[in-house]
Amino acid sequence: MIDMFADFNKRVLLFLFSVLSVGISIVHSQTNTSPENWYCDARWKGEIYTATVKSILPYSKPKINAQIKPDKFSAFSAEHEAENIIKFTIEKKYKGAFKAGSKIEVFNVKTKELPAINFKVGEKYLLYLETFSFYEGSKSFSHVYFIRPDGQTKLYSENSATVGFLEKASKIDFEKEILGYDGNAVRVGKIGGIVGAKAVSLPKPLYPPEAKKDKARGAIHVFVLVDTDGKVIKAKALCPVHQSLGKAAELAALASRFAPTTINGNPVRVQGVIVYNFVP
Repeated sequence: MIDMFADFNKRVLLFLFSVLSVGISIVHSQTNTSPENWYCDARWKGEIYTATVKSILPYSKPKINAQIKPDKFSAFSAEHEAENIIKFTIEKKYKGAFKAGSKIEVFNVKTKELPAINFKVGEKYLLYLETFSFYEGSKSFSHVYFIRPDGQTKLYSENSATVGFLEKASKIDFEKEILGYDGNAVRVGKIGGIVGAKAVSLPKPLYPPEAKKDKARGAIHVFVLVDTDGKVIKAKALCPVHQSLGKAAELAALASRFAPTTINGNPVRVQGVIVYNFVP
């Protein structure tokens, strides 16, 4: 089991070391947009699928009292107004955890200003999922998926330009085109038998004066390549909210160290993401 979680500072939290959900084939963009900017595009954030509506279930807000433990539906409805529950069949994954053929249930949410999307059984959609997470007790963690009426989910037939973008973006080899590394590196979590990747040293990044002046804050994702000895040999900040924060995060990532990762006793290079949260 890969242990990549470390609470080393309230201001700087490493909370993820996992693979970016991208394809493995190399595609060179025919536009002037760099691979980093493809990754940062709003269409490429969150979970994105092509999916067909299997069924539509009515949703009634349950009555809750102090003696009844809320289920995931009632916990969700306490924060959101769900119109109904849509059952989808995933046809293609662009970014996310569900594979083609998966059956999922999603809350169809309305707002005060907008009604919920009028889904119809059998129709195909380009599906953008958001997640609502909550704790049930002190240790049990759950989450549900939902769709906002003001989100990007629309009929597949009305999204040809976006589908074209996603097809290209899903095939970018970030390892080569962003890190400039043309060798092999294990995508953590994709291959069984991996041992290691435990953080040994996680330096706190400096908060740059220029970022303080601009009151810049937020999470900085750093794509890293970790060598067989656990040393970070390449780091690239993706979509930095402030360039100085991106540079500071890269320097901290390069100074980090991890226990060597092995597969069947053999040391391997790994790639993944370190996330630093900057708060002024």
